[in-house]
Amino acid sequence: MKLVKKVEIRKGVTSSYPIIKSLNSGQQVKVIDEFTNSTGQKWFRVDLGSAKGWGIATQFSISQTPVQKTVLTRTDIRKGATTSYASIGTVSPNQKVDILDTFTNSKNEKW
Repeated sequence: MKLVKKVEIRKGVTSSYPIIKSLNSGQQVKVIDEFTNSTGQKWFRVDLGSAKGWGIATQFSISQTPVQKTVLTRTDIRKGATTSYASIGTVSPNQKVDILDTFTNSKNEKW
């Protein structure tokens, strides 16, 4: 992801949390998680190398090009990165999909 405006990275997912670091427009960061807080604001968790923190999603812009893959078997698309999350859809064999990002969960499964 790429920042589009200056963004404050915080310890939590509201503006009341302390600021860890301020990032300038155009800086590249690695987004490792996302969360929608109780007020409906979407936040991204970023890895800053020496620290991790949260920035409000409206300050980010995706700068990566999706990778297209062909699905080999029927696959459930889930809300999260384990089978305990609800399925939000399925893809069929031979269907092409765009992979926007990958994530390795605590069970060391790559999603």
